Amino acid sequence: MNLWLRAPNAGSDARRAAVSRPRRILEVTLIISVIILIQGCAATPVTPPKDVVDPRAVFLLDHGRHTSLVVATPAGSMVRYAYGDWRFYADQDMTLGSALAALFLRTPATLARRELRGPPEAPALLAQMRVGVQAVYPLVVSGADADRFRDELDTLHAREPERHQYVAVYDLVFAPHPEPYTWRNNSNTRVARWLRALGAEVRGPALLSRWKLLEPLAQ
Repeated sequence: MNLWLRAPNAGSDARRAAVSRPRRILEVTLIISVIILIQGCAATPVTPPKDVVDPRAVFLLDHGRHTSLVVATPAGSMVRYAYGDWRFYADQDMTLGSALAALFLRTPATLARRELRGPPEAPALLAQMRVGVQAVYPLVVSGADADRFRDELDTLHAREPERHQYVAVYDLVFAPHPEPYTWRNNSNTRVARWLRALGAEVRGPALLSRWKLLEPLAQ
């Protein structure tokens, strides 16, 4: 019995890939749209920890479409942290192709950092911002959690100093982040993870930069 083997058709594979790519984009777009519709205009509730030891100020900054976080130091200064897509954020490549890649693909990510002068209060913080801030949400966490959080992020930021990139328009120093940027792992969801690491309770996926600060939970 003769067995006939059909050689792979490269043209067919290419056509299938070309068809599947826009289909995948459409699927992801629909998923994102449904999630946004479900969330509606509801803000993500954030509940700070209660009765913390050695209280330390933390500021959640809503920039409209994305979020960053500022943490006070024991010396009374502050450090601002932000997460985002490297190409769109650090390289300032805001073309349609870059935006679509950040939305639909797993792209290289960045951790941005900047030290700020004290005192750790909203007026001093806002006076040093070079980007718009739509809302500031101040909360208090334990000093131990704040110091551990800063140590972890500072160590991560310092891993590849040769790749650091200062961008004056943001007044931030960008460094590579090991976890890829995706629509489910964006600046808002990343800040939500950071808040949880600082002892706060954050409910919901936090895909959008909409926040609601609640009273600390009773012990």
